[in-house]
Amino acid sequence: AAPRYRQIQGHKTKSVTIGQGSFGGAYLFEDRASAEAWFSDAWRQRVVQTYGAPARVDIYEAPLTIDGPAAE
Repeated sequence: AAPRYRQIQGHKTKSVTIGQGSFGGAYLFEDRASAEAWFSDAWRQRVVQTYGAPARVDIYEAPLTIDGPAAE
């Protein structure tokens, strides 16, 4: 999946999340327009076809991102 995510316009990072009975990701995009373009109706349809359930997408503004010491 990594090569696909490296080609998404405006995409900066994705952290994979795993919970009890669920999974997903936390994405960081350069701007809201890039995020909305990625989470399109076609993307939502693929999710339903692949996983049998609709995705939940919450979009937040992130005015500040702080990298930890591993990023230095």
